Amino acid sequence: RASPVEKGAQNAVFKRLSTAGLDPNDDPLLPEYLQMHGYKTHLVGKWHLGQASFDQTPAGQGFDEFFGFFGAFC
Repeated sequence: RASPVEKGAQNAVFKRLSTAGLDPNDDPLLPEYLQMHGYKTHLVGKWHLGQASFDQTPAGQGFDEFFGFFGAFC
């Protein structure tokens, strides 16, 4: 699994129109493991780990619900 440093996110976030982000083929994130055990997962806040494809969004990364915004307000 690629670390944030290998993805280039150690000092910044992925920009709004960038195609960079989490690789959906990497290991599952915590919410995906929780779903495997019957938990519902929710994210409230800011998501800046990629949004170029559905697989990079919170729903594509295992969250059942997401309330927040993509990227940073700058």
